[in-house]
Amino acid sequence: MESRRLAVAVVLAIGLPVVACRPEVAVAISTRLFRDGSVERVVEIRGDAGDGTHLDARDWLASEAKIALAEPDRWDRVDEAPGWLRAEGLFTSVADLPVALAHLESATAAPDRSRIELRRDDLVVATRRRWNETWGDPFGPADADAAIDGLLALARRALHDEMARDLGSDADLSGVDAWLAGEVRDLARALLADRRAHSGIEAAASRQAAFAATLASRGMRVRQTPELDFWQRNADAVLAWAGARLAEAASRPARPVTLDELTFWPASSQELEAAVDDVAARSFGSSEKLWDEAEPLLNAIEGYYASAAAGRFRFELAIELPGRLLRTNGMPDGDRVRWLFRGEDLSLRDVVLEAEAVELDDEALRALGARRSFEPAELLRLVDLLTERDPRGALSAVLRRAVAAGSLAPLEDRDALPDEIEPAARELAELLRGRASPAS
Repeated sequence: MESRRLAVAVVLAIGLPVVACRPEVAVAISTRLFRDGSVERVVEIRGDAGDGTHLDARDWLASEAKIALAEPDRWDRVDEAPGWLRAEGLFTSVADLPVALAHLESATAAPDRSRIELRRDDLVVATRRRWNETWGDPFGPADADAAIDGLLALARRALHDEMARDLGSDADLSGVDAWLAGEVRDLARALLADRRAHSGIEAAASRQAAFAATLASRGMRVRQTPELDFWQRNADAVLAWAGARLAEAASRPARPVTLDELTFWPASSQELEAAVDDVAARSFGSSEKLWDEAEPLLNAIEGYYASAAAGRFRFELAIELPGRLLRTNGMPDGDRVRWLFRGEDLSLRDVVLEAEAVELDDEALRALGARRSFEPAELLRLVDLLTERDPRGALSAVLRRAVAAGSLAPLEDRDALPDEIEPAARELAELLRGRASPAS
C-alpha cells in the first residue's frame, strides 16, 4: 500500500540497507583539450545486470540501470546497444561541455553535479593550463540540508494540526517548533552523516553500529542486531523517545502535557501505518498527497549514490592537455592523466580531478635566443618563477620587453631592474640561457 510505503520511508529511509543485487555500471570518459580551447570528449557507458542476466533491451541502461545522458542532443554522435552507450562530441570551449550523466529514478531526471574550470595563464615564453573537474552526487550537502528542513516543515504542519485538535486551538506550540528545529534536525543530520560515511551493502555492519551509537547518545534504548532490519527492530524505541520528547516540548509550567493526551501518536510501530494514514488524511488530504511532497525530499536527503536504488558505479576518466604535465592528483599515463573513483566515493564527498600542464612558446623562445627544451625540474622552476615568485607580474613584464627586444639583456640589467625582482630575473635569464644559477 502507498500509505505503508510512506510510513516506512519517512521513519526509516536513512537506514534502509542497500540491496545486494544491483546493476553494475562502468563509465569511461576521455577528454582532449586543444590549444585553441576547444574540447573533444567521449563518454562510454557499459552496464551489467549483476546476476548474469543476458541484456536484450536496447534501452536497458535507461529502463533498468536508470542511467542516461543528461543532454543527449548536445553530442555530435550517440550510439546505443543493449547495456552500452557511447557519445562523442567536439565543443568550442570547456563552458560548452554538457553534464555527462542523468539518473532516472524519479519522474524528473537528476543530473550529476559537475563543474569544470580551466585556467589559462600566459607566461610569455609558455602557457600554463590548469584543469579542475568536480564530480558530485546529484544531491549535495546543501540539497540534503534543505530537504531535511522541508520534511520538518511537513512534520510541523501535521503536528500543529493534530496537537491543536488534542490540546485546543490556543495551545502554545512554540516549544514543539524549537524541538523540531533543534534536536530533531540535529538528529536527522547526524543519522545522514552516518548513512553517507558507511554507504553500501559492504558497510552494513559499521553503518548499523554508527546508527546505534547516534541513537544511544540521545538516550534511546537500542537493540543491537547484525541483521539488515535494524530500523524495524528499533522503531518502537525511536517512537517512544520521540513521543516523550514531543510531550515535553509541548508542556508549559501551567499546562503540562502527557503523551496519553496526544491521541494521534502511535503506541507502537505496529500502529504506525494506520496513524500516518489518519494524520495524512487530515492534514494533507491523503497519504498519497503527502508522499508526493515527501518523496523528492527523501531522495535528496539520502543522495543518489548512497541509495538502495543506485547501481554499483565505477568511473574511469582520462584527460590530455597540451604541453607537458606538471602536477596532478591522478595517475600520469604518457600524454594523459587517469583517475578512478566509484559511486560510493560520491556519496561521501565531491571528487575533484586536477591536472596542470605547461606548453612552451617556441616562437618567443627563439626570439629571445633562448634554448627551447627543458628538463622536468627546469620546467617546474620556470613556472614557479613566473607565477608563485611573480604575483604582481613585474618579472613577466620585463620578460615581455626582453622578447620584444630579441635579447635576454633586459633580464640582466641590474641597474634597470627593481631590487625586489632582480634575483628572480637573474635566475630566469640563466635558466633560459641554459646555465645553472649559482648556489646561494
